[in-house]
Amino acid sequence: MENDEGLKTVECLRGRLLAERQASQTAKQDAELMGNKLMELEKELKEENKLRNKAERRLKLLMKKLESLKLLPTLEENASETTKSDTSHEKSSVVSSSGHQVPKVDDTSSSSLKAPRAEIDNGRNQNYEDGDDDYVDNSLALVPLFLPETKLAPEIKMVSKSVGEVLETLRHARERIQSSMERRQMIRVGPS
Repeated sequence: MENDEGLKTVECLRGRLLAERQASQTAKQDAELMGNKLMELEKELKEENKLRNKAERRLKLLMKKLESLKLLPTLEENASETTKSDTSHEKSSVVSSSGHQVPKVDDTSSSSLKAPRAEIDNGRNQNYEDGDDDYVDNSLALVPLFLPETKLAPEIKMVSKSVGEVLETLRHARERIQSSMERRQMIRVGPS
């Protein structure tokens, strides 16, 4: 009997030992799994911080660009003044040897664009100094655009309404072709 009780005690202790080993193994696996998840979360947190810092730098750069382009309303005012004064320029235009009038060109538009250009260049240099690897030079993305004025053809006396309609249709077709050619030229001129 004592032998049987000793065997039962040994078996009971062996069972407890095996159960404790199993519990410690599962606890160890759970701890390793949680450690791996913690490391992954730390990596993701570092990546998110890096992306946030990069976004903040880009936001600051764009804000500087927008501030430099606050000169844009003054440029638009200059453009409206030049369109208003086009009639006065036509009066002061020069007659060439072939008899055509050649209007004088003012250099005010290029001088007014120098300040924003310098500020944009400074912003670009600051961004390179920050060490931003994914920097894209998009300084030309926000550029005021002045399309050349279309020359109005002299008025033609209409012989009949059908001839007038044909001439109007041809005029619209010519304007569409010219505008598409200008757009293509602007696209080709862009950064390559």
